[in-house]
Amino acid sequence: MLIDLTGRVALVTGAGRGIGRELALRLADEGAITVGLDVDAATLAALDADLSERDVEFRTIECDVTDGASVERAIAQTETAFGRVDILINNAGVAIGGPIETLSVETWRRCHDINLTGTFLTCKAVLPMMKRQRSGRIINAASFAAIVPSIGGAAYASSKAGVAHFTRVLAGEVGPWNITANAYAPGMVPTQMNHFAERSPEVQERLLDTLTLRRWESAEDIANLVCFLASDQAAYITGTLIDVSGGKLATQIPSAAYEWADAEWTGTRIAWLSVRVHQGLRPSARANRLCGKRIRDAVQADRPRDQRRRIDNTRRVSGDRGRKAGGTAEDADSGDVLTHQHARVDGGRSVSRADQHHSSAGLDELTHALRHRRIVGGVDDCVPGHHRKGVGGPGAVRP
Repeated sequence: MLIDLTGRVALVTGAGRGIGRELALRLADEGAITVGLDVDAATLAALDADLSERDVEFRTIECDVTDGASVERAIAQTETAFGRVDILINNAGVAIGGPIETLSVETWRRCHDINLTGTFLTCKAVLPMMKRQRSGRIINAASFAAIVPSIGGAAYASSKAGVAHFTRVLAGEVGPWNITANAYAPGMVPTQMNHFAERSPEVQERLLDTLTLRRWESAEDIANLVCFLASDQAAYITGTLIDVSGGKLATQIPSAAYEWADAEWTGTRIAWLSVRVHQGLRPSARANRLCGKRIRDAVQADRPRDQRRRIDNTRRVSGDRGRKAGGTAEDADSGDVLTHQHARVDGGRSVSRADQHHSSAGLDELTHALRHRRIVGGVDDCVPGHHRKGVGGPGAVRP
């Protein structure tokens, strides 16, 4: 299925930066004649420069979506230049607010004027043209906050919930003219408006823990959906709010699945090490460095304190012997958790039956640790050749 928007006239509000800018550029790349609206002349000039590098017609128009007269002028200019508007994307918005008790009337009104009233004014202005064409695609930016609001976000959440319900009513009214209207609910896209990527690592971790797909959303993710909704392939989709948040709060605790995946992946590592030991082979130092400590710590957590001390002392002796055998301190101390010190001491040559006996006992302990979920967090590389890069920041994993 190819999305072909060649020759369609697409109008994007708030096109000067962030998600709106990505939408304007992506629509141009898909062949659409792109009209970018923004209240900021400087950001429009930058967008104009980027669009001029593409082999498509385009126009940028300074416009304040809260001003009905300004919106009417922009739509009239677009009609004069291109004769029609096939796609309207209401992206312009702000995320401002605060606790209800201290929220100013000015902040409340500004949030609703841009997010909700701006959407109303642009739709109202473009409808006569789309009805004459007997076709059109209207795509409005709502937010995940319209589904589940945040503390301190009363103004923003209510404005975006208004966009969602406004879109449903609009879809019902324009259906007879073959015009569709849909809204989309982004999740967490780092932008200059929300500063997600600039927050502390702890805050970022907490935010990412709410996602089923544990990474920051990108403007490209939204552009993919918007281009689909603007295309002929979405001709039978209307009056809906599409969640494009990466499965935010799809379950009560999305991060639990990543802990389970960690444990399962660590189990793969255990099984692999066990096979290596019984074959008389030594796992790579890199694999042990990456995974051995986490598995070893999990086993230690299940041991009585006196045994922990005894094993720690044994490991220190093992480290000394490993260095004498020609290994490095890092190799000796990273140790194979399944064979404890034995595989390291003999310099990676054959493993004795006694060692294999120890590895079996270690495997039992590790299995017990896994069952009690003592192994959590990211494991970057469990088996050589299987590279697991985390998505979305520290601690993230992909099963």
